[in-house]
Amino acid sequence: MSLHDGTVTAPGTAAAPAGRRKLESITAISHQPTGDLIATVRYGARTRATGVGGLNSFSRFLGAYTYDPANSQTLVNTVVTDHGSDYPAQGTVWFTSELYGTIVAHTPEGCSWTLAVQGNTAELNPAPQTCALATGTLGLHYWAVATDGEHDDFFLAGTNDQNGQSTNFYLFIGALTRTAPCQEDGHTGQTIRPQPCQSGEG
Repeated sequence: MSLHDGTVTAPGTAAAPAGRRKLESITAISHQPTGDLIATVRYGARTRATGVGGLNSFSRFLGAYTYDPANSQTLVNTVVTDHGSDYPAQGTVWFTSELYGTIVAHTPEGCSWTLAVQGNTAELNPAPQTCALATGTLGLHYWAVATDGEHDDFFLAGTNDQNGQSTNFYLFIGALTRTAPCQEDGHTGQTIRPQPCQSGEG
């Protein structure tokens, strides 16, 4: 995938099936004034699934996931914009659920985003979604997450309309590490029911 003049293109990915898992190699390219930044996603694996999966599988998404340290050279947790700027993604994302098959991501800026789960992946649903902030509106039109229960890898794209200025942004290689497994371990937002952190059918 590449960013150039506010557009994203995908020059190609390499994929090979491995049983129920699909292994992928995805390269992100960000065109900058000083040259291209090229990076490859760390965990390129998805589980083939036709539904949500079992309770244990679903619960892997839930809890607190904190951004790994940003690296502007590899693009890990580095948000790039169509204005030629970039900045680190930081903080903790709480993933909670009130409905089996759907998770809600509570992000550091105070927004909540709904994603649909299928196997070990989740995608923004419905898309696009918006979040009203004090100085404007934050919108996401794409967010795809893959998890192994300890690490989340993701790509997202959206628009930030603040103080009358619109900026498209992209996070090509998002990386989160789980720091708390369940809602009751620290999330101070709304009560989440049912609590899918308990043991169950996997």
